[in-house]
Amino acid sequence: MNHIKRLQDENARMRAALATLNTNADIFLAHLHSAKFTGEANGERKDWIATGDVIRWIHETRGDVNNIANG
Repeated sequence: MNHIKRLQDENARMRAALATLNTNADIFLAHLHSAKFTGEANGERKDWIATGDVIRWIHETRGDVNNIANG
């Protein structure tokens, strides 16, 4: 494969990885605005962050982006 074609392919993979990252960020933002985190329950605010959700999202997103970027 010539150098220019390789760079074009790499650029396309990186753009796809960035698109995936943006999509995943939008999905997670929607999750943070869901009923799970809004309003009150038992007299307490429901907007506390569940760290398990954040950790899972980071791992899944990192894996998605790395899979795309590494071809």
